[in-house]
Amino acid sequence: MKNNEMSAEMPMQDATPAVAVEQKKPEKSVEIQKYEIDKKFEIQQQKLEEATQIVVGRYNLTAISMLAEKFSKCSDMIPKDFQNNPEKCFAAIYKGATLGLDAFTSLQKIAVINGRATIWGDTALAVVRNSGLLEKFEENLIEENANMIARCVLKRVGEKEYISEFTQADAVKAGLWNSNVWAKYPKRMLKYRARAYALRDIFPDVLEGLYLKEEIEESDNFDKKIKTVSKLDNSIASDQDSEALNDAQLKLFSKKNDS
Repeated sequence: MKNNEMSAEMPMQDATPAVAVEQKKPEKSVEIQKYEIDKKFEIQQQKLEEATQIVVGRYNLTAISMLAEKFSKCSDMIPKDFQNNPEKCFAAIYKGATLGLDAFTSLQKIAVINGRATIWGDTALAVVRNSGLLEKFEENLIEENANMIARCVLKRVGEKEYISEFTQADAVKAGLWNSNVWAKYPKRMLKYRARAYALRDIFPDVLEGLYLKEEIEESDNFDKKIKTVSKLDNSIASDQDSEALNDAQLKLFSKKNDS
């Protein structure tokens, strides 16, 4: 009886699930909205001021950003890689500014090959000349026994004379001689390769480690080959091999001069 009385007194539970009532978020007051807008504007202004204080060469970051945006729209005046791409324009102008180049020259003379920034050979020489550290510079093309030899002789202020050579045999060994550009302009490409080694070895600080465009544009799998020892038939000499060869050349020519 008691169980029946208790069950009769207990209310029946509703089987339908409770529906959650969405509570509307309170709307922000006009004062809060105005504060948030002012705060965002203040942060943007602070970033602009900080960018203005960072100077790269003749420009600050704000100026570089503005120039990159403008030049990216000049489709007929800049290389295709930079057209409608302000980010790439920014990178090229920034790098050029560290070398003392203006924005337009940077876009014309800074090239990206295999993901690496490079500089045209003539511009690299101009940058070195403008540094005031180049005391002597000579380039010669010699033909010996049907083998062309490009020789670059230069001297940095306060240092010994330096000689760099790149031969037809070197180009054949590196697999360059029969490539498109080399087949058309062999003498000029030999000259640029000898120049590249000389400028990079003696003026790495002035060029900030940049490779010359002509030096690597015909090299396949450059990232892989630059680490390869030059003993392999189809390899390109690594930086260590280049330094060893150049040191040997210096010792050889110094002995000749002493004698």
